[in-house]
Amino acid sequence: MKQEYHYFKAHLQKAETLLQFISLRELYQYTEFNNLNSILLLLNEQAEATDFAILQHNAIMKHSTEGYKTLEDFAAADLNLFTDAALYYEAKELGYKRYDEYKLVKETGISNKHIYDKIKLNGFIQGYEEYIKLAETHSDLPAMNTPISNAFQLYEFVVKNGFDKYKDFEEAYLKGFTDKPTYSVATEFGFLNNTDYQLALKLGFRTYLELTLAQKHKARDHEDYVRMHELMDVGDKKNSNDEKLLMVLLSKIEQGKRISLNKLYDLFLKTINEYNYKDTLQLPEWFTKQFDSKENFVAFLTKDSLRPYGNYDEDGEFFQINKMQDREVILDASNVAHNTKGGTQNKPTVSNMLKMVAFLKGHGFTKISVLADASLQYKLADADKLKELEKQVDYRTSPSETSADNFIINYVKSKHCLLVSNDTFKDWKNLDPWVANNIDFYRLSFMIKDNEVLMPDLKL
Repeated sequence: MKQEYHYFKAHLQKAETLLQFISLRELYQYTEFNNLNSILLLLNEQAEATDFAILQHNAIMKHSTEGYKTLEDFAAADLNLFTDAALYYEAKELGYKRYDEYKLVKETGISNKHIYDKIKLNGFIQGYEEYIKLAETHSDLPAMNTPISNAFQLYEFVVKNGFDKYKDFEEAYLKGFTDKPTYSVATEFGFLNNTDYQLALKLGFRTYLELTLAQKHKARDHEDYVRMHELMDVGDKKNSNDEKLLMVLLSKIEQGKRISLNKLYDLFLKTINEYNYKDTLQLPEWFTKQFDSKENFVAFLTKDSLRPYGNYDEDGEFFQINKMQDREVILDASNVAHNTKGGTQNKPTVSNMLKMVAFLKGHGFTKISVLADASLQYKLADADKLKELEKQVDYRTSPSETSADNFIINYVKSKHCLLVSNDTFKDWKNLDPWVANNIDFYRLSFMIKDNEVLMPDLKL
């Protein structure tokens, strides 16, 4: 229980036994140990208290007040590490109870207690001590661009860099980040530390997943990763990259054209050379090859996996590219449903899609699919005709709240099929180099006018 003192003013006249404590702390501890609560304030001729004293066993025991008004003040100052009474009372006047708080205020020139309280509330007083320990135990932490020698400087730096609380800053700092905007972006894209984030920026990667996949497959940079990823979507897992590259090449040769073996092989070699690094003239480590000779190349031309692109005539030594009508075609459901007379209706219709399907079938297309947003069915002006469409084609919808464009793009990437859409996919072209370089090659634009469908890109 805290000692409660009562004070009595007195003048010292004469005493048979007068004892002087060696320190004010000794006097204070003596009163506590002996449970003494009556304290004499010895006054000088100017009526100023000069000593604390106690009377016990006919002896007066005293010690200078050292500027303290009460023993309670001395105890509070001693507990909070103040070295003298003047500092204690000045700090108390300013509203600070602890010496380290007062020292910080004096050293940094903080004049507003609201700012100090904010620093303390958000963990920077204790945080500064933790920050010093981190600097001592973690040699790999990023260097600060400004000196940090006290809690207030730490607070100013951290707040300037977007953080509110010390703990939030410490979490980022241990991962190598010193500013919140960069840390937030890096975290959003899955990065666990600043080292990987900076490496990703240097190599052109946007997400940690892309970086790790590229490192796993030994892709040099983002451009290399994109080329690798584009081929991953072609054919199936058992196909080597040179086989996949041949499929892409065949998908882009003019429809219905007959191409000689030698010319096709030369085109293939030219295409594969485009994958060589410019500095080493070597293929990437991730690029897998099956064709170690022209004979292997010819053998693959007879495989069923190339039937969607055409057929190889072994006797004539030429590859017959399929006609356009022999290829799979998908409809961008929302785009076709909305387009009439070259414009856009307020309400999309199934009728537009039925007209397009009838047009394609009338021109020899047999493998027709429709890809639609899940929400399209709720917007259709004639939704009752949807079942009729589903009987005629393979009608698929994207997951709820997910744009069908993503599935359309990926389907064309992997199948190299034709796409009926007036959408130029401008936003996608800005994000995906493959779309920018290839989508218009596979896309068939159109116009629906009354019951007539016009498609200038269709070669009969």
